[in-house]
Amino acid sequence: MAKRCLIVTYYFPPLGGGGVQRMAKLSKYLARAGWQVTVITADETNNHLEKDTSLLAEIAEDVNILYLPTRLPASRVMPSKRLISGERQVSYFKRWLSAFFYVPDIRKGWIKPAGQAVLQELERNVYDCVLVSVPPFSLAILAKQLQDQLSVPVILDMRDPWTINPYKIHPTIFHRLFDKKLERDIISNLQYGISITESLLSYYRETVPHFKPENWLCIPNGYDEEDFSHLTVQVDTRNGNTFDIGFLGTFYSHINLPHDLFAGMALLNSSRKSGTKHVHFHHIGKANIDLKKLARKFGVEKQVVLHGYLPHLEALARLSEMDAFCIIADTRNPKSRYTGGSKFYEYLRLRKPILALLPRGSDAAETIINTDAGVVVESSEHDKIARTLKSWMENPPAFSFKGIEQFSRENQARTFIRFFEDIARAEKKG
Repeated sequence: MAKRCLIVTYYFPPLGGGGVQRMAKLSKYLARAGWQVTVITADETNNHLEKDTSLLAEIAEDVNILYLPTRLPASRVMPSKRLISGERQVSYFKRWLSAFFYVPDIRKGWIKPAGQAVLQELERNVYDCVLVSVPPFSLAILAKQLQDQLSVPVILDMRDPWTINPYKIHPTIFHRLFDKKLERDIISNLQYGISITESLLSYYRETVPHFKPENWLCIPNGYDEEDFSHLTVQVDTRNGNTFDIGFLGTFYSHINLPHDLFAGMALLNSSRKSGTKHVHFHHIGKANIDLKKLARKFGVEKQVVLHGYLPHLEALARLSEMDAFCIIADTRNPKSRYTGGSKFYEYLRLRKPILALLPRGSDAAETIINTDAGVVVESSEHDKIARTLKSWMENPPAFSFKGIEQFSRENQARTFIRFFEDIARAEKKG
């Protein structure tokens, strides 16, 4: 008899962006492994998220997807700002206001309909496990509720850290303390969980009473090998006077600004000899800041190329044209060590040098070092940023990218399956 997994995730194709891919790719490879998969997800009618139907096309037809209509409560009051490019920009103030009124997040209203949908689905079919993926972190509340109600194992999948997430806004100390207490209470009482980083598990071991590390597993994000089989060899039509460094993802207004990279580029310009290459920075994705205005402060506005949001395969094709990539997280913020983004696994697969403005010792920095994929630099080390770029332009580095196969989505799906099966055996013995 085929094994069955019920996945609860707020973000799922046809939505685009990095947040949907972990569960979308898992659904794809679970189905290929013979599992029957049902996904309960949101159909948010008023979100600012981009669509990417190509991700939905990858998922097998026998994966059952249940979309639950939902609407954010604050959208009518504070609509997103539309940029000249036509993209939606969510201001810091809007996110601050949302965080002020909704703890842990504005999507907590989805808990009830999602919970009802899970119970109804379990009345119709028998499942081996229920996997609840966060963020939004309010779904961790749902995971705890379901665990208390169901006999089937409930597993929490944490795609991001919760209260130690540098991107999460806590308007006041009271919001932070309440959110931390909520996280601690839920994590201490959950039986099973998965984290994308070892550092988050270490944090829970140190701070959460009754945390059960033996029942948790680290499965990082990764890349799908099949995404790269679509890439064709690009004909280089550039004039040869540029060194192109790419960034894929979202720039937020309070944590991962590229000003340190721009400062390094400005230093490089000041020492640049006539006729040598210019660094061009390419941003693929959305930004909640005016990148051109920021670049203008450093005199590098003409070296910044904005591609906007692109569907996943188009984004990878554009990335494949770059000479190098960068990851940016302000190392002055101690919480930055807990995050590094999910896109850099695709950087690894493209096997081009990575300039990582990351805290040393963070999971992402350690991965880059262990795979020999690039250079880790503190954000404030503008001279080192400039020297690294200059060195790469003059002598392209030969990094080895060793062992990156462990991060393929297909291999990670096998790890998920082994964990599910281990839990099933443990439940039978119990």
